[in-house]
Order: sequence, then C-alpha cells, then structure tokens
Amino acid sequence: MAKLTKKFYGVPNGEVYPIEYQKGDECPDELMAAAIELGAISAKDKTAWMEAEAERAAQDDKSGDSTQELKDNE
Repeated sequence: MAKLTKKFYGVPNGEVYPIEYQKGDECPDELMAAAIELGAISAKDKTAWMEAEAERAAQDDKSGDSTQELKDNE
C-alpha cells in the first residue's frame, strides 16, 4: 500500500462514515484513485499504482478475449 503525503478523508469498503487518514498512513487500495486525484499520494506511488492498474486491465482484457473466442467457436 502507498503512504499518504497529506491528510485525507475517505470511506473504506465496509464503512459508513469517512475516516481521517493522516500523512504517513497507508492508503487502502479502494481509496487510491481518490487520493491520487486529491494529490495525497507521492508521484512514485502514483506511478506504481497506475502501472499495476494497467496490468490488471490488460489481464482482464485477455481473459475477456478468450471468452469471446470460446463463444465464436461454438
């Protein structure tokens, strides 16, 4: 997990109310996009997270393509 570079409020999965995260706290994965948008993540952590997200999306695309190929072969 990436560490926050400034105070950040967010509602993690399973919670109803926002939590105040402090500078140096680890950012939950589900709040990374919001923390990046607000500038609360370092450039290094932002780049690493974006690369990981791109790789996950590519893997999802690959699994989706194989499903389509199976449908085409029926």
